[in-house]
Amino acid sequence: MTERYRAERHAGAWRVVNSADGTVAGEYGAGAAGAQAAADAVAVLERKAAPTSELRAWRKAHRLSQGKLGELLGVTWVTVQRWETGVYKPPPFLHRALRDVERELEQHALAS
Repeated sequence: MTERYRAERHAGAWRVVNSADGTVAGEYGAGAAGAQAAADAVAVLERKAAPTSELRAWRKAHRLSQGKLGELLGVTWVTVQRWETGVYKPPPFLHRALRDVERELEQHALAS
C-alpha cells in the first residue's frame, strides 16, 4: 500500500504533506523533536486513511450501502460508517468476514 502522507523538511522545520495533492497537513518544529512529531503525525494519518479507503472501496465495488453491509456483517450502518471514517478501528477479523460476504453475494448472484 502506498503511503498517503510523508514528512519532509521545509525551511529548517518539518511538515507533513499529502502525497496525492501536495497539501500540507501539518507543520512541526526543527531538529529531532520536529522530525519525530512529524513522523508520529504521519503514522496517525496513515492509520486513519487506510481503513477508510480500503473498506469504502470494497463496499462500493460490491455495490453495497453502509446499511446493507452492516446487515450482512451483523452490525449497524453507523458502525460501518465509523470504520470507514476511522472513528472506530475495524476488528482484526474484518477481512475474513468480507470474504464470507463476498462468497454469499456470489452464491446469491448465481441463484438469481
